Amino acid sequence: MERLLPLFPPELVRPILTYAARLTPETLSALLLVARHVHDWIEPLRYSHLVINVRTPQRFLRLLSEKSPNFLAAHVSVVMLEDYSDMREWNPQWFEMITGILRNCSGMVDLTFAGITTLDLNWLSTLNLRVLTLSFNASYNFQRLLHGNPTVIFHHLTHLELLLRELLPDPGVIVSQLPALTHVMFVGSAFEDLDQMQPYLLLPQIRRFVLLERDESRYRDHILFRKPALTHDDRLVFILPGKVILGNLSGLWKRRVLGSEKCDIWMMAERHARSRGNV
Repeated sequence: MERLLPLFPPELVRPILTYAARLTPETLSALLLVARHVHDWIEPLRYSHLVINVRTPQRFLRLLSEKSPNFLAAHVSVVMLEDYSDMREWNPQWFEMITGILRNCSGMVDLTFAGITTLDLNWLSTLNLRVLTLSFNASYNFQRLLHGNPTVIFHHLTHLELLLRELLPDPGVIVSQLPALTHVMFVGSAFEDLDQMQPYLLLPQIRRFVLLERDESRYRDHILFRKPALTHDDRLVFILPGKVILGNLSGLWKRRVLGSEKCDIWMMAERHARSRGNV
C-alpha cells in the first residue's frame, strides 16, 4: 500500500477509500485490513449506521459497549432497533448493554423503533435527533413523554414518521415541544384521515405532510372528487406504496437506515413534490 502512495496523490486516497466503503459496504471488512492508517479512516463507517436486533452477534455488541462514549458520540449517526421487547425477554443483560450503548450515542440524528418496544424514551430528549420513526408502542410512549413532560423539548427534530394518524401529537404540543418539526408522515387512508389532518396543515411550520395510503381502492375517488380544495395543498404528498411494502415497513426502514436511497420514503415524497412543481 505504501509503495502505491507515491503513484497517487495522497490527499485523494482517503476520500476514495471512504467513498468505496460507503458505496459497497461489503468491502468494508477487507478495507479494514489494508493498513493501519486505512483502518483508522474506515473503522468509524462500520458504526455510523447500526441495525440492532435479537440476531445481532454478541461479539459485536460487546465491541460496541467497549467503545468510548466519545467514539460512539462522534461516529454513530443512524440507528434502528428491531424486536426490542423480544430481546429483553430473551436476554435481559443484552437489553441493559444496548441501553447503555444508546445512551452514549449522543451524536445520533436518526432513530427508528421497529416492532414493539418497552424502552424508556426520556433519554431521547438529550439527543439532537433530526429524524424519528416510531412503531405502535413506541409512538404511544413518545406521546406520553410529550404530554407528561412539558419541559421536554425536541429542539432539532424535523422529520417524524408514525404508523397511525391517531398517534400524532396534538398541534399545540408540536408547536411547543417540536418547534423544528417540518415533515410528518403516517400510514393511513385519505378517505378516513383527511379531515383530521386539517389542524396540522394550519401550522405554518409544516412543510411536508406525507400519507402512505393503505386504501388504494377508495383513494382515487376521494382525492379527485370529494376533497379537491384540501388535496391541492402543495404540502400534501400521497404515496401508494402497495400492500407488499406496507406489510414490510420494517424491511423498508432497515434498507433506508443502511443507506438505500430507493427505500427512503422521505426522498420519494420530495421527488414527487418536485415533479409536480412543489418544493
